[in-house]
Amino acid sequence: MRVVKFPAQPKRRPAGLMGAPVSDPKRERMVARAERIVELLSTRVIRDGWSFDTNRAARFLHCLRTFDVKDVKDGNSPEFAEILDWVSDHGQSLNWILGSEPSPDSMICMLAQYSPGRRQTRVLQGA
Repeated sequence: MRVVKFPAQPKRRPAGLMGAPVSDPKRERMVARAERIVELLSTRVIRDGWSFDTNRAARFLHCLRTFDVKDVKDGNSPEFAEILDWVSDHGQSLNWILGSEPSPDSMICMLAQYSPGRRQTRVLQGA
């Protein structure tokens, strides 16, 4: 397993683009969703004994900002491996972060498929 170098050196941009900001709206939305997850998990009491590694979260966000899709498709992306590990360790939805799922509704329904799904009838006490 290769180790992600943090922070990685930015890739050199063509001379014609030097000084011009590069904007990728899809990547910006993806990072914004991930930043929201990091913010929530770092500021809430999740359960007794919960701890949150802010350095690892920063590495996770850095990897989201810098991973190359081409390397992911080639199976040669330590940044994406870091993303997968973080998402798995924190029980989050990679589909929602990457934007494959358009809304939290699909995430809710996806997670519901893992519930027992049995119809439960409550018996009222004293009725």
